[in-house]
Amino acid sequence: MNYKILNQKISFIFLRVTFLLFAIAAVAPNFNNLILNDYFCSFLILTIGLSHGALDNQKGKIVLDFFKSNKMSLFYIAYVAFSIIAISCWYNFPTISLLTLLIIGPYHFGKDDCDLFKINKFSFRNIIFFVKGTVVISAPLLFNFNETIDIFKILSSDSNFLISSLLYLNENNLILFFVLFGFISSIYLPRDFSIKFLLYVEFTSIILLNYLFKPYAAFTIYFCFLHSMRHIIVLNKSLNLLKPKNKKPKTSVFNIFNNFYKHALKLTLISSFIFLSCMYVSSNLLYVDDTLLKIIFPGLAALTLPHIILDFLYEKIKAY
Repeated sequence: MNYKILNQKISFIFLRVTFLLFAIAAVAPNFNNLILNDYFCSFLILTIGLSHGALDNQKGKIVLDFFKSNKMSLFYIAYVAFSIIAISCWYNFPTISLLTLLIIGPYHFGKDDCDLFKINKFSFRNIIFFVKGTVVISAPLLFNFNETIDIFKILSSDSNFLISSLLYLNENNLILFFVLFGFISSIYLPRDFSIKFLLYVEFTSIILLNYLFKPYAAFTIYFCFLHSMRHIIVLNKSLNLLKPKNKKPKTSVFNIFNNFYKHALKLTLISSFIFLSCMYVSSNLLYVDDTLLKIIFPGLAALTLPHIILDFLYEKIKAY
């Protein structure tokens, strides 16, 4: 199966989605508010976005096999326990949790979005991954600073240090440098010109999305139509979901996604349950009005922690 071609298709699907939204927004200026509202974006994250971690149980089997155990109940208990820890930390230490998410998130995005690319190996590669991933955060700050600050205030009422730091960066035009560093890191990572071009296409799409749309809408489109879609392709390659039966399976994005969702249904339902439970708890603890931002990101944090821990263990075992 030619994953290089599939990877290119993901990059250009993301670009096409971006230009399609750009064209619609140009014709219908109110499109952002009418269609890409918080509710629809939350629906996309819940259905497309969360599903990209829905095969964590398959990785869990491999991790358990390494430790000579076949009790999947241990995996599910640990997965839920880490989710509970994440949501508890969020409500007891909101600022620290938000800062942690802002540090872990860029590295996760930067590294995962390069998984199917042939990347140069060097000692500080992880730092470059982090810098590349910061574009997801620095771009909304560059084009929609006040709206992004409002999101941070919603997520953490005691975030004076973070807000003050971001205000200083904005007043001194330093946020632009983070965006530029993200661009340079994208170009620096690969040696092959074709890969540099694809990363440039993705960088341009992220910038254009944040220029056109509000931060939450831009993040949703990136998270669902680039990060999640590529992660599904990576999972297919890593876990070999399309096992040939007497003949070579068809190489197509549709075929991969169709097989993925057949395998992913169980943990997708569990993830959705955890996510909706976090939303319910949040609505009771925070007395949420009509905004979903107060409950979406804690829910994402509750699923991100076990997902990243499992990815770390899985990669260590693969390299063992």
